[in-house]
Amino acid sequence: RGGVSDESGAFRASWYPGKVLLYALSEDGEWGVTKLLDGSEESLALVLLPTAKATGQLVENGVPIPGLKLGYSVRVETPDGSGSLALSREVETDDHGRFTLTRLIQGQTYRCTYWWSNSGTTVATVTVADASPIDLGTIEFERSPYREPTYIERMRTAYSATELQSILDVAAFHEQHVLLVVGPDGSAAVRDLFRNCFPGPD
Repeated sequence: RGGVSDESGAFRASWYPGKVLLYALSEDGEWGVTKLLDGSEESLALVLLPTAKATGQLVENGVPIPGLKLGYSVRVETPDGSGSLALSREVETDDHGRFTLTRLIQGQTYRCTYWWSNSGTTVATVTVADASPIDLGTIEFERSPYREPTYIERMRTAYSATELQSILDVAAFHEQHVLLVVGPDGSAAVRDLFRNCFPGPD
């Protein structure tokens, strides 16, 4: 949930009971702040600080990687331990493998991730101490070779803790919800469902 401040800087916000990470960004993204609330606050004042930028270059075996889409966000711990992602943004490497992470709010740690087939590989972790430019340098990165899994392989890994958390992270990044369907192991109905949802090799 969000809102826009008026000409005087005043704003109203509401959320579900419990802790929440409140953040504010100027329209141009040059100023921002975050504040962790516990739900007891009735009013507060936010002082925006200059945001930072981080630049880097991705290479594979010394060769720049162009056109690679990356996501970066802040992980917020939740009471159930599952966590969620906030301040999510995307960036793409240029022809020389270079990329820039913008609108980085002071005091936060961002994880820059390469997402593929519902799995994520961390490219860089950026802790923002102040508004100074951050140079990530040249990052040697090996893209995992991808093979379309069979529906049996999908069924075997669908409910593992690591895979489920990865799916939840991807959904949170794209502000989506996850529908979990449970059925008996080896069920023909479950296999048919997987075949319909994930066409590919048998």
